[in-house]
Amino acid sequence: MTVVLYMLNETTQRTICEPEFFQTFEQAREEMLNRIRETLDAPDDADKQTLETLIQGHDGELMEDEAYCTSRNHDDCDWKIHEVCLPLTVDGKLIS
Repeated sequence: MTVVLYMLNETTQRTICEPEFFQTFEQAREEMLNRIRETLDAPDDADKQTLETLIQGHDGELMEDEAYCTSRNHDDCDWKIHEVCLPLTVDGKLIS
């Protein structure tokens, strides 16, 4: 038996930030979009299409599970969502 989580990784100017875990892909994606909004100083209500347009103007691209751009401070920013499957164990034994 395994648990599936979604891990959001972020790097800024080669600094790898601590990953954050989410129960669903949609939650991880929404957090990625929120971080893009913050990085580009976009309005909180900017939708995906608006962000795609803004990010392209900052030498970037927004894809389904990843994005990259140059921030307003000229930092290189990258995000990636990974699906993580963790096996469940009890006392070191795999639960099936």
